[in-house]
Amino acid sequence: AYNFTGNGSTTAFVLGIVPHSENNTQVYIDGVYQQKDGYSLSGSTITFSVAPPNLSTIEVMVTASLAVGSTSSDLVSYLPAGTGAVATTVQTKLRESVSVKDFGAVGDGIADDTAAIQAAINATSNGGVLLFEAKNYKISSQLVINKAMTLQGSAQYVGALLCVACSGIKIESVSYVQIKNLEIAAAIRHTVTPNSYIGIDVEGSTGLRPSSHVYKDLYIDGFQTAYRSNFLWSSVFNNVKSDFGQSGIRADNLSVNNMVTNCSFSGDLSSGGQGIRLEGSPVSSEGWVISGSLVYGFEIAIYIKATTHVYIDNNILDFCGVYGVLILSDGLNFGGNVNIRGNYIAMSGSGGDSAISNTNTVSNSQNRGCIVSDNQILVYSGSTCNYGIHMQGAHAINNIIVNNTIKSFAISDILCSVGPDIVTGNQCQSSITNNINLSGSSIVQNNIGSIAFKEFSQYQTLGQNKVTWSYNIPTTGTWSNGDICYKSNSAAGGNIGWACTTAGTPGTWKTFGTISA
Repeated sequence: AYNFTGNGSTTAFVLGIVPHSENNTQVYIDGVYQQKDGYSLSGSTITFSVAPPNLSTIEVMVTASLAVGSTSSDLVSYLPAGTGAVATTVQTKLRESVSVKDFGAVGDGIADDTAAIQAAINATSNGGVLLFEAKNYKISSQLVINKAMTLQGSAQYVGALLCVACSGIKIESVSYVQIKNLEIAAAIRHTVTPNSYIGIDVEGSTGLRPSSHVYKDLYIDGFQTAYRSNFLWSSVFNNVKSDFGQSGIRADNLSVNNMVTNCSFSGDLSSGGQGIRLEGSPVSSEGWVISGSLVYGFEIAIYIKATTHVYIDNNILDFCGVYGVLILSDGLNFGGNVNIRGNYIAMSGSGGDSAISNTNTVSNSQNRGCIVSDNQILVYSGSTCNYGIHMQGAHAINNIIVNNTIKSFAISDILCSVGPDIVTGNQCQSSITNNINLSGSSIVQNNIGSIAFKEFSQYQTLGQNKVTWSYNIPTTGTWSNGDICYKSNSAAGGNIGWACTTAGTPGTWKTFGTISA
């Protein structure tokens, strides 16, 4: 029975079931039976010819004709266990999730299940769950999601969406989408025959920003791009693995506060590409966390353009062809404020530029520089790469580079072209003339490896005093009593360098340390 209260004006009331005929109903107002010519039915709506009186009690009883010994799921109640549980019907409970099998999907990898799966997606309620059994579902055109919902498979590597000459799934500018425990595979891998397909493609715009997506326990196999999004906000990638493609994750435009954790992306050096690409241009992105993940076999493991406040933490970036981490501005938006900590970054091949590179040419008051700390940075035997850490561009400044181990680079382990920067506690082990090359008013101390300064404003701080190197006595800068400048061109019969005896700009300097002839 369905109960309502009249207000003297409302004539239409919605039932929780479709009675199909007035003959399947009994209606009482304040306990008085109502003749069937006093109301009509349309779907689940009952409409009275005259509005029931104010505060009147309306009771609508619905009956159905069933075979003896049978019933209908919409007539059987369901009450979950627990205090405060709300009763519903078995039909409503069962419809909380839908299976692609309910709409005729075969899942044998041969029959085309595109129409059946799309029908199941369309029928799934907003916020509902669509289930995939552990089978291989062949599709021949991209599936489309246009509502909040969950696609739930059986396991990451058990059963798959097998995409024949098409991309996998498109999500149309909607939030609260989850895809879990599913494999999405191109029938022919990109590394076998190059394709332009996308595993998961998320649309978005300034006015329609998809947010709160969850991608968990996924395997995306063989697409040129495993995942692409526009304007993605507040979303999570956890245990997502992609193989045999050109790019793993590509996030374009204003993408904010997203997390990539415990993921694995592999590529093919011969085909180029980026493992993770964050490009804010033309509107700056920010707030990405990339942690505990494996990215290997790409020309650029992590590409960051016009994007700030990125945390790259405890990852393995392996077999990188040209760059491990590349940070760029775009002429309008700066790239920086990137924290690169505790990673293993290994370069491979003959065309390596830098394990970590920051080329920022845009001034911004929020630019606090990058922090590069506690990383193992190296070049594999038989491979070549120019720079370990390369900070360049007019505004690649205020960087903190500490406690890194850097080995086997061809030109410089650390090169900071502008400064000021802080460079301390690094083990620079490459067999080159100058491991560390610096400009600007940098603080440099406790590093292992040779250091070259471009100007007098470069110095190391030892205790209370500054120590620098030059071919000539300092003529610029402010110095204190006891500061030392070692000669870079010492010779027999000459002196070791100069000591500041009177503080000033540049102060008074005297030679010290005679060298035997």
